[in-house]
Amino acid sequence: MNIKWVLLAISVVTFLGPMGAALVIYRDNLATLVVPETPEFMTVAPEIEYVGYQIIDPLKPPSLKFKIANPYSINLRLNSISAKVFCSDHDTLLGFANETGSINIPAKSPAIISLVLTFTSEGDMHIITNHLGKNDFYVDLRGLALDIQGIKLRYEEQISRVGPIPIPTP
Repeated sequence: MNIKWVLLAISVVTFLGPMGAALVIYRDNLATLVVPETPEFMTVAPEIEYVGYQIIDPLKPPSLKFKIANPYSINLRLNSISAKVFCSDHDTLLGFANETGSINIPAKSPAIISLVLTFTSEGDMHIITNHLGKNDFYVDLRGLALDIQGIKLRYEEQISRVGPIPIPTP
């Protein structure tokens, strides 16, 4: 008969103990016990700002330089970033921009990244036929996808009027 009461007491303590501990821990903010606080990365997005372009080899496409500001209190590792590139003036798909190298961005600090422009043959033709005689053009980046420490984020907004970008020579 005593074993019955001991087992009942163990069951009650096992069931109510964690609940009591949780109530004591979250006594000042019981709402977070049920609905956890939103992580910082869910409410604040990294800021991305165009800072220029770089041409290493005239026979290769230019690289777009962006400053990405890390608004978080932890270091970030940017594994990849990619986007579709459209002509700002004619809304034509020109190609893609991407960076697949890993980049570390310190907490509360900016870092400069390079996105290599890869033009499709239709994009090259568009630039030659519609921007001939001009020195440069502007692009819009759409469908920006980031892989930050294994978390894949997608920017819904486009980054408009990036440039000026020099006209590549054939």
